[in-house]
Amino acid sequence: MAFKARLDFSGKEYDVLHCAYSLNRDVDAKGRPSSGVYGGTIDIEIEST
Repeated sequence: MAFKARLDFSGKEYDVLHCAYSLNRDVDAKGRPSSGVYGGTIDIEIEST
């Protein structure tokens, strides 16, 4: 599936080439979630001029 994404940052628009994210939460001994989501990272690759 193809899509086009644009990032608007500080009044400028950039074409997004790739985006990935990772979120964190604690789990118990059985691997079940034991907390809410409390952080993570967002990686965005944009086209530069």
